Amino acid sequence: MIPYLDLGTAKWNKETGGTAISDNVTFAEKQIKQAGIIATQDSSWDMMYSTEAYGYMFKFGARLLEPVEPWFGDISDFSAPAVKALTSPDGVFRALPLYAFPSVWAWNKKHFEAIGEDPENPPDTYDALFDLTPKFVEKGIIPCVQPWLATQSNLFALLYWTKIYNSLGHPMYSDDRTQLLFDGDEGLEAFRTVEKGLKTGFWDPKFMNITNEHDAFVIYSEGNVACVQHSESPVLEGEIAKNTGVRQFPGIKPGQTGSTGGADGLGISKFSTKKDACMSWARANFSAEIARAAALSDTHYPVARDSVLADPEVIAAIPLLVPFAAQNKGQTALWPTPYSTEPVFNEVLAKMISGDFTAAQAHAAAVKGVQDLIIKYLSA
Repeated sequence: MIPYLDLGTAKWNKETGGTAISDNVTFAEKQIKQAGIIATQDSSWDMMYSTEAYGYMFKFGARLLEPVEPWFGDISDFSAPAVKALTSPDGVFRALPLYAFPSVWAWNKKHFEAIGEDPENPPDTYDALFDLTPKFVEKGIIPCVQPWLATQSNLFALLYWTKIYNSLGHPMYSDDRTQLLFDGDEGLEAFRTVEKGLKTGFWDPKFMNITNEHDAFVIYSEGNVACVQHSESPVLEGEIAKNTGVRQFPGIKPGQTGSTGGADGLGISKFSTKKDACMSWARANFSAEIARAAALSDTHYPVARDSVLADPEVIAAIPLLVPFAAQNKGQTALWPTPYSTEPVFNEVLAKMISGDFTAAQAHAAAVKGVQDLIIKYLSA
C-alpha cells in the first residue's frame, strides 16, 4: 500500500473497527489480473488500481469500476487534470486520484552560465536549446541525457515525442480514439523538432539506450549534464542541488510548453461484495485531512487536492509545486489508447536515430502504423 494510505487506514480502522488489507500485484501483471476479474466477475477484490496510461480507462474503466460521484459527493477539490485522467470514455469519473504531477524540466545553472547564457532564464524553445549544443560540447558539457530507446520498456520514444507534440496544444486523437489527429502539420513539426535535436547532438547519442529516465537523472546528478527531465528520480544534494533550476518544459514555439502527466487512482470494483466498506474507507483516505498529512509527510506526495496544494505550509514543503503548476498550464495528456502504439513510435524513432528516416518519413510511417492499429481495433 502507498505509505500515506496507512495514515488514513489506521484512522479508519480505529473509528470503524474495520480492517483493510492490501494485496499488491506487480505492474506487469495488473492488466492481466484485471481482465480476469472482469471475465470471471471475481468478487474477491474490492478496490482496484487504475491509471490514465496504457489504455486502462479504455479497457477497464466502464467494465470494472463503479462511478465515484454518486457515493463520494463533491469532487471539485480534486485537480481537474487528475479527474479527467481517471474518467472513462463514457464521461464517468471512476477512480479517486492518489497523486498527480507532470514531468518538468531541470537545468544546471553553472553550465548555462559557462556558455554565456542567463543561468536563471534559459531559452524556452527547443530550437534555441539545440543551437546551444556546440557551446556545451566545446566546454566538455553533455547537453542533455534522454534515453529515447531506453531498454526497460518500449514506451519512452512515444513518451518523449508526446511531450514535444503537446507543446502545440493540438489533440493527438479523437475522444473515442478511432481517428488520429497528428497526421497534419503539428505531427510533422514535432518530428522535425526531434530530427533537429538528433542532428545537432543535443540528446547525447551515448545515452540513447540506458535503462530508463531514472538513470538519466542519476547521470545528471553527477554534475556534467546541462539539462534533463525531472520526474520520479533521486533527490539532489550538495552543489548540484544548489545549481539546479526546475521549470516547465520548453516548447516548439516561444511561450509554449508541453509535457506528460497522468494520474494513478483507486476505484471500487463493480463485482465487490463489500462496496459500502470500500466507500467508507475511501472517504477517509481521500479526505483533505489525509491528503494534507501525506503532502507534509517525509515522502511529500504531490496529492491531487487543490486546496491542499494551495496551503502555504505544503508549498514550502514541496518546492516542485511551482513548476508543476506552470507545467499544467500546457497540455500534459498521455493520449492513452485501447491499442498499443508504443511499438510503432519505438520503431520510427529508432530509424530516425539511426539516420534511416527523415522527419517526413518518420511522420508518414507513424501515421500509417497507427492507422493500421485503429483499423484492426475497429474490425476486431
